Amino acid sequence: IKDEVNRINDENYFANFISVEEDERKIRNTYYANGVEEGEAHGEVRGKENALIEIAKNLLKVGDSIQKISEVTGLSKEKIKSLQ
Repeated sequence: IKDEVNRINDENYFANFISVEEDERKIRNTYYANGVEEGEAHGEVRGKENALIEIAKNLLKVGDSIQKISEVTGLSKEKIKSLQ
């Protein structure tokens, strides 16, 4: 029996099985890493947009025109009007 177990363990079948598991693990890790990167990028965009909105609100408070605020922040006039 010991010889049979050793023979089976030496076969490529088990090496291939381990390789498939390793490949699946790498694929999962890649999907996870891509998800994290996409989430971070999305968060950066939202953070920048929120900062521009806060700037626009402050400029509205000091009486700047919607036109000027739009030029400075890049926000649409409609978006700025919705902040009033």
